Amino acid sequence: MISSTAQDLPEHRDEVRLGCESIGISADQMMENLSARDADAVKVSLEMVENAEVYICILAWRYGYVPPGSDISITEMEYDRAVKLGKPRLVFFIHDDHPVKRKDVETGTGADKLQAFKERIGQERVGAFFKSPSELRSRVGEALANLAKEAAANVAEESPTAASGDSDELTTPKDTLEINLPPYLRAVPRYLGSHDFVGRVAELNTLDDWCLDADPNPMLLFEAIGGTGKSMVAWTWLTGRAVQARNDWAGRFWFSFYEQGATMNAFCRAALAYMTGAPIEEFRKQRTRTLMPRLLAELEARPWLIVLDGLERILVAYHRIDAPQMRDEDVDAATDQISNRDPRATINPEDEDLLQRLTAAAPSKLLVTSRLTPQALINQSSMPRPGVRREMLSGLRPADAELLFQSCWVSGDSKAVQGYLQHNCDCHPLVIGALAGLVNDYLPDRGNFDSWLSDPEAGGKLGLADLDLTQRRNHILDAAILALPEPELRLLQTLSLLRGGSDYASLRELCAHSPARPKDGAHKEPKERFDGTLTELERRGLLQYDSGLKRYDLHPVVRGVAAGRMDEAETGEIGEQLVDYFSGRPHDPWEQADSLDDLSLGIQLVATLNRMGSFDRAATVLNGGLSDALVFNLMALGELQPLLRAFFPQGWDGPLVDISAEERSFIINSSGLAVDRREPAIAQRLFERALQYALKGESALAIRALLSNIAIKLVMQAKVRDAQRLREMALELAKTTGKRGEVFRALLDLYASAVTQGEISSADEIWSELHPMGRSWLRVTYRPGDAEHLRAKDKFRRAELTDTELVEVVSLCREGRNREALSNCLVMWGEWHLSRDEANPAIDRLSAALRLYREFGEEDTEGEALLTLAQLRAGQPLDVREVAERLDGWTEGKALLTVAEIWRELGEPERAVAAALRAHKSASGSGEPYVDRYYLDRADALLRELGETPPEVPQHDPANDEVFEWEDDVRALIDKTRKEREELEREQAERDEADD
Repeated sequence: MISSTAQDLPEHRDEVRLGCESIGISADQMMENLSARDADAVKVSLEMVENAEVYICILAWRYGYVPPGSDISITEMEYDRAVKLGKPRLVFFIHDDHPVKRKDVETGTGADKLQAFKERIGQERVGAFFKSPSELRSRVGEALANLAKEAAANVAEESPTAASGDSDELTTPKDTLEINLPPYLRAVPRYLGSHDFVGRVAELNTLDDWCLDADPNPMLLFEAIGGTGKSMVAWTWLTGRAVQARNDWAGRFWFSFYEQGATMNAFCRAALAYMTGAPIEEFRKQRTRTLMPRLLAELEARPWLIVLDGLERILVAYHRIDAPQMRDEDVDAATDQISNRDPRATINPEDEDLLQRLTAAAPSKLLVTSRLTPQALINQSSMPRPGVRREMLSGLRPADAELLFQSCWVSGDSKAVQGYLQHNCDCHPLVIGALAGLVNDYLPDRGNFDSWLSDPEAGGKLGLADLDLTQRRNHILDAAILALPEPELRLLQTLSLLRGGSDYASLRELCAHSPARPKDGAHKEPKERFDGTLTELERRGLLQYDSGLKRYDLHPVVRGVAAGRMDEAETGEIGEQLVDYFSGRPHDPWEQADSLDDLSLGIQLVATLNRMGSFDRAATVLNGGLSDALVFNLMALGELQPLLRAFFPQGWDGPLVDISAEERSFIINSSGLAVDRREPAIAQRLFERALQYALKGESALAIRALLSNIAIKLVMQAKVRDAQRLREMALELAKTTGKRGEVFRALLDLYASAVTQGEISSADEIWSELHPMGRSWLRVTYRPGDAEHLRAKDKFRRAELTDTELVEVVSLCREGRNREALSNCLVMWGEWHLSRDEANPAIDRLSAALRLYREFGEEDTEGEALLTLAQLRAGQPLDVREVAERLDGWTEGKALLTVAEIWRELGEPERAVAAALRAHKSASGSGEPYVDRYYLDRADALLRELGETPPEVPQHDPANDEVFEWEDDVRALIDKTRKEREELEREQAERDEADD
């Protein structure tokens, strides 16, 4: 643990961390690693001391924070706890010659306490002094190295066998001394199989052949559904046959994406550290784009063997809270049901470029395992790119399937066993384990497949003859689940309702509340019974354990079958148990969420309530800030959609489930926000439908927000005048409420209209009115950074925006957890760099923006088009033409102008003109003056540059305005609310006059 005051020593703390990592020690107990939910500073600080193996204390000229009710600082508390626990302690004092700022020197009582603290430490142990951050780093590294040597010597003295040389076993933990420099294998982390490896001779032979120079493909991809054994095949070959097939490997490197925090950037850093022998800190702060050339140079210089396991985790389709539970058939397609989003796209655009380059990294070889082939590795026809060999991993060979069956203590006629497994479950390892459990539970003759199959009340009862393969698989699993003893069945049913699985402690606590009803009447200790239940389910192949996440979970197929066979009573009973458990768990306010983990409790709660049919309770949880956090904090619309979809059993346009009147408008509006980016037409219908409910309830605040949402949809349809009319109406309504926050929001929306239309004087007038009003509004009305983002957009269009202003607005959006505004600001920043011919900085900003969008499955066509243009101008080798074709096919609005510029730079003037004309039409809006002025002017300029005369923009014709059937109702409510407010004001004035 690194302990110090924080404000005055941030650089020193970072140097200490690097000093630790330079000798292979993780400085993970640092306040920098804490999340926002770690609210109790004293408790968390002392827990970090307890979790650490070594305690490092850095003392400068500040005593530190003294909590209320205490006489000493948290830093001194941490030191005292380390003393009490007997932790090894390393103390470093700032030298008098170290440069220091006046504000970093504490005076008064704090200075006296600091001096006393230093003197006490000096009496207990020897401390080192440092004159600079770099010197501190060096001294920390030396001290830790000496401490490690002392520990190793102590182990050797305590191990007579090892000291005498009679054993080959290492005398210190293997992880610290394992030889993992080239050419020896390094694994990040090592793979831990759940059962013995069986069969796969054909696949191993394929790998033997592929790894030789004779095969021209540097990359081989094993694609298969979950549970097929991709990782086990890759690991078995890597650790055994790879060196037999080829003896000139420069090194072998395994990287698993199933670990938390595993990214392509982390892979580059770890691989380069392994290949070059340099400390990983040398690569830590570098972008993937910077690391890429050096990694490729290493791969092209010598034959390295690289395995990328579980690559699907970097793809859009699997970057979600329920990724381990996703059915493969739901994502195994070139495009999905979510508009034009491609589930095979990488979350980080830089990863796509790196993957493409790795396909040509000969003489090295890269083995990839994935449930889905990344878009970067296939062409427009969904065929593998040159350099990629794709192998589809199916079930086991019948003979191997029989061996696996036998390893589960099942015997039987070989021909009958192989035929049954092949015909009924395609020799899939998951189903084989479940089937073995049924045979082992056959009481007349346990483990005898022949007897079980011939018994009409056992195997003969399954009735698989008239079912297809998928139905047979599910039927077998259903029978296996039905045959489980009560505790095992109960645990399986509980897990089937948990979206992300569960760790051991939480699962045990959940099951402790379940009624224990063992069929055999045995009375065991709760822990013993629970552990036995876990073991039995794993033995039957029905339960999986993710060693990286340290969580128990179900295969998606098992989950679907287990949940599908629960009746209403079972669902209600277990569901209430889960609701009670999760409702009692403490959590920070949803509006503070920075990740899906921060919202996982609420997501699980709503999912469970929906499954139980308790929609009113689910709506209450969503309305408590959870829905807003998913939309605004994270833009995790893909997570919100299924939660809200349950309220519309017949589709988004169908009837709503029976919920209270006050929740209806909220649920429908939230649903519109959830589908907004993917299905804008449906979103507008939902907003209008929610407006009707809000009008019935005369909810002025909800109506104002819905008018704003509908106006945004109209702008997207180039109905600029209609959008402005609704925003003017929203301002009228806001003023009648007398709520300044509502007026501020409505003014901000009108400011957006002025910015779009390029009405500079009107924009300045509105800004001068709204800006002094402040920003202290409820989050439901206003998200921090929205106003500053819009102002920056206005100044950018006027060519007045500066880099300093962009830094400030991005910081505001980030601090305010306003993800959409942050993403839009980064896109604007990238466009700003492009306008200054700064391609590389533009790539950095735009890549960051797209990463934020893609992290939760969203896309931004404007950002992607700008990034492609920036990469083209930077000379980066990528398939620009292919991207341009794709964008040109379905992009609308502002992005079309960038697509036109891409075609121009590719030497395709005709296609550039066609795209520019479409962009011009979109920017023409409702006709002068209701146009998107900035993009219209740019489209005009580009067309003239291409030798075309821009089309004339007609004047706005009021006859073309879209008048909505509910507008009269809104105006009637405005009049009614105004009169009521005026009456209240009159009555108040009369009372005041009477008092006088």
